[in-house]
Amino acid sequence: MSRIWYKLPAIIYTILIFVLSSFPIDSIPKVDILNFDKFVHVVEYTVYGILLMLAFSTAESSKIAKNAFVISLLVGIAYGGSDEIHQLFVVGRKTSVFDFAADSLGVVVGIVLFSKFNFFKVKSVLKDIHSEK
Repeated sequence: MSRIWYKLPAIIYTILIFVLSSFPIDSIPKVDILNFDKFVHVVEYTVYGILLMLAFSTAESSKIAKNAFVISLLVGIAYGGSDEIHQLFVVGRKTSVFDFAADSLGVVVGIVLFSKFNFFKVKSVLKDIHSEK
């Protein structure tokens, strides 16, 4: 039951991305900096990549946990693509291959950061939990 807490942030963030993508673009404040929106996409999906890694690397299934990098990459990029498709149906929004590329780059950055710095020391925490049983 305690592992749900590792997955909940990714679930909530997925919903948040969907909700924010549902707003017309004119309801979002415009920043007049060249390609600032691409920077926002990278940052948004970097966080998403980190949260996906947290969720999948703490899975009960050892196959999922061992393959968290690949699964997070596939899920994150697929969701970025589905988000761009979703925006086709939102009035005042448009789909962009460059936004998708920025989303994908963000997912990769988040996954690499998580892997490099082992956020929350997930592996050592899980070892402690398993050794107590």
